[in-house]
Amino acid sequence: MIFIDTGAFLGRYLPDDQYHVQALAGWEQLVENRLSCCTSNLVLGGAGGRLSGGEVGLPVQRDGKVLPCGIFGRWEAGTP
Repeated sequence: MIFIDTGAFLGRYLPDDQYHVQALAGWEQLVENRLSCCTSNLVLGGAGGRLSGGEVGLPVQRDGKVLPCGIFGRWEAGTP
């Protein structure tokens, strides 16, 4: 598992960042090799936003329970 720190996000999303080209190449490698990554809300806050998430489920009519179907994550941009 690879921990992604603030610099990787800034380099990836800010075209004027001095490491923009290298950051894009690094993100490409992560995707191509399907590597597991993680970060934290603290890191994302430093990058100018936050990540929220939850579960998606379908209600089952007969007994009122919920059938879990998946999870989601959402990036919310803000001011650093």
